Amino acid sequence: MFDYINIAYSKKIEALLEVYPSSTKLAQTLEVSRMSLVNWRDDDSKIKDENKLRIDVEYCKQFGFDSIGIEQMNQLHNQLQNTSFEYFQNGEEALIHNISLNNAFGSLEIEESKITQKQFNKVVQEKEIIKDIEQRELFSIKNLAALNDKIIKDAIVCRDNSECSHAIDTKDIKNFHFALMSGIRTDAGDYSTKIRIIPGHEDLYLTDARDIPEVLESWVEKYKQITTLEDIAKAHADFELIHPFGDGNGRVGRIIMTMHCIYAGYIPPLINKSNKALYYVFLKHAQINNEYGHLSYFIGQSILSMHNKFIRG
Repeated sequence: MFDYINIAYSKKIEALLEVYPSSTKLAQTLEVSRMSLVNWRDDDSKIKDENKLRIDVEYCKQFGFDSIGIEQMNQLHNQLQNTSFEYFQNGEEALIHNISLNNAFGSLEIEESKITQKQFNKVVQEKEIIKDIEQRELFSIKNLAALNDKIIKDAIVCRDNSECSHAIDTKDIKNFHFALMSGIRTDAGDYSTKIRIIPGHEDLYLTDARDIPEVLESWVEKYKQITTLEDIAKAHADFELIHPFGDGNGRVGRIIMTMHCIYAGYIPPLINKSNKALYYVFLKHAQINNEYGHLSYFIGQSILSMHNKFIRG
């Protein structure tokens, strides 16, 4: 996959300055002062996490697309075709549990959570009550981990059962949201009735709240059968544009993506803080341009990342 993580932020800034007509313009894009940009180019040790994400997103926008062409996409499809995921589908419980934990923690990381992997594991595996974690965060951890584990196990059982439907209906989606948001929101399991805006993505046109029930029913009908990476990418991009709930849409969407990956014969993708910027960029590109190749590639590589973490790691 396009590697931007192992590049120093000072180098990313230098590369972006070669693209932008001036440092002032780049600073405006990153929503920082020009002086901050100059200082970071000389010493990037004091860049805050929110500014690192802005730099990563802009770097991925400028250089991520050209790094992935037809040849890379063909190589990915061949690699996936030649990779056996039987160890996952045959139900080795300890391995499935570990994959589930990584899948859940990664989804939590995407949501700007300050929870560390160590804290997450203490709550989920060791059943500890950590005093410095707010109650909301504690519910977020427990709910997401429990739902993720159940969804993965159920999807594995359902995948090869001819009597089990792979279609995800609106009742399922509401139940997912209820399970995730119980104890966190009073509207857990209910569609939003208000205008929703994704911070930093105000140019995305989300479904009008009045149309959510009808549009989500259409989404269910459209994505009854998921067989390819592009199907998974399209379903995810479309769901996130519907944005049916007041909060938790990303987590619900990635739960659904996990199910779709399993039904298509893969393992869950590893999407977390380390590839968050590329996820954001390729997802938004798919939503605005109706072009799903790059998001499909990202999902495929994320599946292989999860595979390599447990088979080779």
